Amino acid sequence: MMMNEDAAELLKTSMWDLAACADGEPNVVPAAFKDVTADGKLLVGDVFLEITLKNIRSNDGKIAISVYKVEESLIPFHDASGRTLMEWLGMDPETFCGPYTGILPMDFYDPGKGKSGDLPPRSFITERYHADLLALMLHMELTILIGRYACFYSLKDRQKQNLTETVRHYADYLPRFFPITHPRLLNQYWRRNNPWFLKEKIQALDNGYPG
Repeated sequence: MMMNEDAAELLKTSMWDLAACADGEPNVVPAAFKDVTADGKLLVGDVFLEITLKNIRSNDGKIAISVYKVEESLIPFHDASGRTLMEWLGMDPETFCGPYTGILPMDFYDPGKGKSGDLPPRSFITERYHADLLALMLHMELTILIGRYACFYSLKDRQKQNLTETVRHYADYLPRFFPITHPRLLNQYWRRNNPWFLKEKIQALDNGYPG
């Protein structure tokens, strides 16, 4: 049975979560690299899928794929990276999206893909809207800068030579800013190569530093 064009387009332009189960234990992971072939086959890159592949082999190849678009949910970070971010911050979804937390993205819509990865946020968003929106966020005690674009916008010439060193020396920007790397799946390589980030910096943030 061939996949119809509408289904193929939806799969190509949306995020995927892969769910597999073995011995009554479910496992859900986002698909970092995925595509749909011309004949309707689903391709998934083997990136951090050890448990998923093990589960598939043990349950006769059964797997569930959920497809979604973050923008359509109207909820910031409504994806796997958001779940990781909330874990880092020690927040539940109600607190994360509640009245005492402000979330200001660098772009209001996914700018799409380029030749070597995600396209950067469109600069006119920060130029036209950020100042007015920030003025509405009263009584901010700490701004968490997520990723290199947020750090570049807020820290400007106060940044270190790269994002790694900026994040490593987060204390230089306190008490106003706390720079961190983006929680998206593709940055797991960076986190594996920089174990101090989760052991020290995120632990400090989760513990309420700099309280």
